[in-house]
Amino acid sequence: MRERGSSTNTRLRGGWAIALACVALAASATAQPTDLQAAPVCGQSWQQLPSPTPYSLTGVAWTGTELIAVGATGTILVSPDATTWVPHGTSPLYNLTGVVASPGQLVAVGSAGCILTSPNGGSWSSHNWGLPIGLTAVASAGSGYVVVGYNGTIQTSPDGIIWTR
Repeated sequence: MRERGSSTNTRLRGGWAIALACVALAASATAQPTDLQAAPVCGQSWQQLPSPTPYSLTGVAWTGTELIAVGATGTILVSPDATTWVPHGTSPLYNLTGVVASPGQLVAVGSAGCILTSPNGGSWSSHNWGLPIGLTAVASAGSGYVVVGYNGTIQTSPDGIIWTR
């Protein structure tokens, strides 16, 4: 089992697993980028699930109690079980590309340098790191966070709020 905050192949209670690649891009050739998929064990047959959003999904994280998926036009979905998803949208001005969970905080990143934080996945705060360069991924680094993006961008933060280039 991977640690809390992992964004790929996270093992969920009840034996369910969900993979970032399978949320971002559906596993079957006929599925759309917005289709959600889950499998009892990663690598076995995937079950296509209805999505509550028409927008592409590009990142997913496990908080320890629920999944958070992010995507285009500020889409944020929350699920306790990988089958039931509830929208918790933010600003449609930003496409969200990545999300990570760490104890007590979620951090999501996206286009135009968008960085969002949330204590619970329901309410989100926006933070500016200084440049409008698209961010593509975020990771929890034990003592803080690391984001990467276009033009070789690498930023670090001890708290997800204040960022250093």
